[in-house]
Order: sequence, then C-alpha cells, then structure tokens
Amino acid sequence: MEEKYEVIHRFKDLQDGNHIYKVGDIYPREGLETTKKRIKELLTEKNKIGEPLIRQIEEEVEDTEKTEEVEQIEESEEEPTEEEVEDTEKTEEVEQIEESEEEPTEEEVEDTEKNAEE
Repeated sequence: MEEKYEVIHRFKDLQDGNHIYKVGDIYPREGLETTKKRIKELLTEKNKIGEPLIRQIEEEVEDTEKTEEVEQIEESEEEPTEEEVEDTEKTEEVEQIEESEEEPTEEEVEDTEKNAEE
C-alpha cells in the first residue's frame, strides 16, 4: 500500500515543475513519483521553508472511524426492542411520580390551610 501525505503548509514544489500544493492537498499528487529522501525533507524542517510541509495520513484509522460512524447511524435507525419500549414507559412513569411528589407551592399551602379552617 502506497503511503499518502497531507499538505499542512502551502508550498511550491521546486522538484515538481513548481507545482503549488495547498493545505489539505494529497502529496504526492496523482502521477508523480517521489523519493523517500524528498518525503523526509517535506516531513521535517530540513527544507527551504524550514518547517514540516506534509504529514502522513493514517488511512487505516480513518477507515475505522468511518466504519464506526456508519455502524452508529445504522444502530440509530433500528426499531426499538420490546424491552427498550418497556424501559422507556417505566422511566416516564417514574418521572410522573417524582413530579407529583414535589413540594407544594406557597399558594397551594395557603389554599389547604383555608380549606381546613372552613
């Protein structure tokens, strides 16, 4: 598998007919064969600009991330199981019970006291 690199600093490649590489471009461009020495120059500060101009792309990591993302999307599109539906209903019941157990407002307390006096 051929290694690929991403341009991280715009530069003019003097060894490629002054081709201009922009940030985000793939190095080497399609059809260009380059040497390990040239790649090392561009990966490090040992070039005319004095800083790294490209970084290696880790395709396997990117492919794994894409696969995981697709799996997450597929999972979210599945119908819920009966158990998940029951759990959701139980959660809603608990929330309703908790809401009913809240402290009464001052107004409710006053109304209760008035009713008790009558």
